[in-house]
Amino acid sequence: MRRLGLPQFAFLRGYVNGLPLEDLWDRYLYIDGDPHDERLAKRALKEIREAMAQVALRGGKPGTARLLRMRLQAKPSTDAASRVPTVAEFAEEQGIEDDR
Repeated sequence: MRRLGLPQFAFLRGYVNGLPLEDLWDRYLYIDGDPHDERLAKRALKEIREAMAQVALRGGKPGTARLLRMRLQAKPSTDAASRVPTVAEFAEEQGIEDDR
């Protein structure tokens, strides 16, 4: 990893938010390699996390470095209770009527 910049932070943020790694590679870092290359995308993710961990260690934050080295992956929620209701469902739940 040469440097951490906006593309690397956007790549990591997208990954933590659960976006497909290959899509993030194509969008932010493909100039560093071939598009649609899962192997390079995984390597870039590992390098970014390690570079950020090193910065945290130099800054005297070993706990943050440890967190950055942990496996980061957003898990999609399958719980029906965490589903965001539609406006109509919300209005019905709250007893709100459309007064037109």
